[in-house]
Amino acid sequence: REEEKGGVHWFLTDYFKENPDEAGSDTNKKTMVFRWTVVESFLESGIPLAKVDELRPLFALTGQPLTDSSHLASFIPKILAREVKLVQSELAEQYFTISFDGTTRLGEAVNLCARFIPADFSHIGNRLLALVTTAKHMDGKSLHRQIATILMRQLNFDMSRVVGIARDSCATNGVACRMLLDTLCDNALDFLCTSHTLQHTGEHLQLSTVEEFLTPWLTLVSHTQTARLMWQTMMGQSMKGYSNTRWWSRWHSPATVAIG
Repeated sequence: REEEKGGVHWFLTDYFKENPDEAGSDTNKKTMVFRWTVVESFLESGIPLAKVDELRPLFALTGQPLTDSSHLASFIPKILAREVKLVQSELAEQYFTISFDGTTRLGEAVNLCARFIPADFSHIGNRLLALVTTAKHMDGKSLHRQIATILMRQLNFDMSRVVGIARDSCATNGVACRMLLDTLCDNALDFLCTSHTLQHTGEHLQLSTVEEFLTPWLTLVSHTQTARLMWQTMMGQSMKGYSNTRWWSRWHSPATVAIG
């Protein structure tokens, strides 16, 4: 963590050399690193930054002065810029795969991720490259343009190092994938999400007895508090629910019955 703080210190030093007139350029760098760490921690934990105003008395115990959330928000673009640089340096000499997917609820939110294995084979690295929200659902061509813009213009990646494109069987994702293969990613393979493929395969299995039992059972435990409490009392664990918008989550309910 100390090494990370040192990197932030030099990042801020270089930044304010290039932007000497920006507010905070004359603030003690130790204080700036502390404020950076606070904002970064809130972002990583998913806590709204506005909550920092209620916790200022607690942070004051550290001996480092902390400003209010409206001023701390200025760190967010800097944190993002540094994260982008870290990802660029991490993947600059790596062969990697990309995966993307989106949801069409209330417009669209599309995520783009990369997966790679470093030279020492010590781990499988996963990195979020982008999360993009749009007002309207994108078609295959629009999605292709968006991904190409992120990879080439924003991240400046060498597209010859993309060796795989993972996606589900949604038609829009298929169009975008094929366009990437035809125009930019000559060395990449197209492969479908395994779990999604198995899910659709399972939909073709005719398990009438199982479905005859599960349909009323899931209705019962989903809408009746008494049934859920009885199950928890007998089995020592709560009955897992599921979401209609998450295709994989229904499995957890019958799995709980089978294991129990």
